[in-house]
Amino acid sequence: MLINEISKVLVDIEPEIIYFQHFADVHTDHRIAFDAIYSCTKNFRFPFIKRILLFETLSETEFAPAVRNNAFVPNVFVDVTEYLEKKIKIMELFTTEQMNEPLPRALSTIEALARYRGSRIGVRYAEAFTLIYEML
Repeated sequence: MLINEISKVLVDIEPEIIYFQHFADVHTDHRIAFDAIYSCTKNFRFPFIKRILLFETLSETEFAPAVRNNAFVPNVFVDVTEYLEKKIKIMELFTTEQMNEPLPRALSTIEALARYRGSRIGVRYAEAFTLIYEML
């Protein structure tokens, strides 16, 4: 049922790029979402999908068991310098998702991760993704 509903949405909007949670997140809903969404992205069914990127979720991705198969290994970085202030302001609205210092979803930690990811590509702030599919 869930896969059928996701497939209907994909057919309706025909996205070229799909973003979803990393498969090893410890959040059960994230893992279920990954399995359901990934099963709906087969290129022979949805040829309009050109790229699939996984993102990290603070306090979920990095808490997966520390084994190689669970590692978030970013290989795509996007400069978000001009958007980070807005991202922080939006996160301030989600008071139930924020955490106190020094926990993973503290506002300063979100900024620190973006700064660290930015350092990989020589910009002030970046978001990191794991590319798992690309049709050129």
